Amino acid sequence: TPLNVHLLNQLSKDGVTAENLKQKLFFSKANYVVSIEKTLSEELKKYPFLERRGCYSHFNFHPCLFLPKWSLQEDVARLNQPLLYLDRDTHWEYPPMGKGHKAILKADKTGILAYEANGKCWIEERVYLGKLQIGKSKRALLAHGFKGAEFKSGAEILEQESKQWIYSLPENIRPKKIYSIACHHSDKTQI
Repeated sequence: TPLNVHLLNQLSKDGVTAENLKQKLFFSKANYVVSIEKTLSEELKKYPFLERRGCYSHFNFHPCLFLPKWSLQEDVARLNQPLLYLDRDTHWEYPPMGKGHKAILKADKTGILAYEANGKCWIEERVYLGKLQIGKSKRALLAHGFKGAEFKSGAEILEQESKQWIYSLPENIRPKKIYSIACHHSDKTQI
């Protein structure tokens, strides 16, 4: 699952509250909200940021349609936080370890992950032995390990850890991994 979809799914597991629904709409930029459960539809009618467009009978269901009443720009202003782009607004730190290899992605500024843009990102991994590059890979940036969607400057966003035997060798002969994130929306890659 791409990062943005996984974050939205995590929000969905938390149930429906006014703030939770605002975050889902913010991240997904959904044009509509549809409810097929009567109790949920009654709850959604109370939210001032949704405009009720009607309920309809359809077989055994009674779906209700709602429209969000604010734009993305208004919501960013309401939250008063900038968007975080993983390829521009983060950096990697590599803390020393006795065994294994760890990399921590940290936020360079306070903000909210740019949901749509970060769904188009991938992680690149380069492996070095001294100054010689001995491996390179590229993979989808998955949400496993992400620590949320809103971050303060300096906060940990993601952690990558390698525990293969080769990373238990003495430090002077141990390979070193360097990570970077690249996205389709930007030509800037961070190493």
